[in-house]
Amino acid sequence: MNYDRHITILSILYLASGALVLAAAGGVSLILLGSGFAANGDNGFSANEILLTWGLAAGVGLLMLLLAVPALIGGWGLMRRKSWSRMLVLVLGFLHLLSFPLGTALGVYTIWLLMQEKADAYFSKTSEDLLSAPSEDSMTESAL
Repeated sequence: MNYDRHITILSILYLASGALVLAAAGGVSLILLGSGFAANGDNGFSANEILLTWGLAAGVGLLMLLLAVPALIGGWGLMRRKSWSRMLVLVLGFLHLLSFPLGTALGVYTIWLLMQEKADAYFSKTSEDLLSAPSEDSMTESAL
């Protein structure tokens, strides 16, 4: 598999993980907000407890949003072969190492792929260079 295909796979993985965390943020926030509304009746819950639940919903949603947005931006940047996306996704990859087991696998794949020597040359190319350059697969096929 050539390097370009690995970058595409990595960008899809980051877009998917960002979308999943974003969906989870919405779900968790809605559940916590709903529990705050449910406790708003005459069930013996005080106003402080209800506000605490709503504050928790907002805090959890915001935290998950802060985790999802960089992954979405990084995945989009990798898909577009933007040079800044390499550093962003590398930082996210190191952070993913702490999230065992799937995050660790994503982090290891990210670090392995983006720390290679060819990554410097790959991300310094312009989009015109990428479109006009033959891929490793086509060069191998033409040699046969």
